[in-house]
Amino acid sequence: MKPEDLFVHQIHLLRARGCPEIILRYLMKQQKDVMEKTREVGGLFLPVISLVHRGLYDLMAMLRIDRAVGFTNLKPSDLLSDILESPDDPYYVFGVDDGSSLMQMSPDETIDFFVKRDEAKRFLRTAEIIALGLHANILLSYNIWAAGSRSRNGMVPALVTTLGKPELISYFADHKVPWGLSFCFKEGGV
Repeated sequence: MKPEDLFVHQIHLLRARGCPEIILRYLMKQQKDVMEKTREVGGLFLPVISLVHRGLYDLMAMLRIDRAVGFTNLKPSDLLSDILESPDDPYYVFGVDDGSSLMQMSPDETIDFFVKRDEAKRFLRTAEIIALGLHANILLSYNIWAAGSRSRNGMVPALVTTLGKPELISYFADHKVPWGLSFCFKEGGV
């Protein structure tokens, strides 16, 4: 799909899932900038609605597997400290890797691996993996870590499929399971 078509498709999907018009207008104003950054960075881009604009439960309710609606049993107070500060306003991430290339290591091992190789990867945060789950349907194939975030107890949020439904959980950072670990190369907004 051409980037321009993907941009429009993402906005339509957000509208269909109940995203407020004011957020959609904010994201739509960024189209020119998004197209320029996409040409520069390449790869997948995603609109991200911050946890400031939509709560954790609202964002999870936008996710679907067939007719099953996403949920979490986590309390927002249990989560979320992002390793890097998240923008408050809706924004885009660019050059997003879907997580399938980093499926055999725990979040801790993966971060150590890239630090030793002196490769800077910006791992996706909680709101960003929810956006990835919404726009890329990754949960049809595998679960994914939000290695750019931590819960209060040091665990890592993850987007998983539980009994056919999308769920946001928190799990041990040293746990080695065949879950994806997604990263991006750039974020930005207007």
